[in-house]
Amino acid sequence: MELVQIKIQKDDKTIKYVKIIHEFDKSIPISEIKRRIDQGQIVHDFDLDARDWMYLENMTQYKWHKIYLGFLKKLEDAGAKLEFFMDGDPEEKQYLLNRINLMKEISDDCDRYPD
Repeated sequence: MELVQIKIQKDDKTIKYVKIIHEFDKSIPISEIKRRIDQGQIVHDFDLDARDWMYLENMTQYKWHKIYLGFLKKLEDAGAKLEFFMDGDPEEKQYLLNRINLMKEISDDCDRYPD
């Protein structure tokens, strides 16, 4: 499991961030998202290795990861200052981007050379 976790620096746009997060992941109650932002806790996590995408029609792992990256971009475009963690360790966003691209390359190679 490769768990991506994000924290959001508290500011005066918290309600915008709560809405974006809840729109992406309805499993987290709105009040819980707000509490996590206010207390500087991990707000959302995403398992890069999860197979959730397999249950969606015409979805691939790479498309699923791109949707997640779009979610992060939407938060950043709204003004969120994000902190990234990979398996609990602080990381730069570029590391996440590199991991997703590497996973795509490996998947493409497996498709090209199945044996």
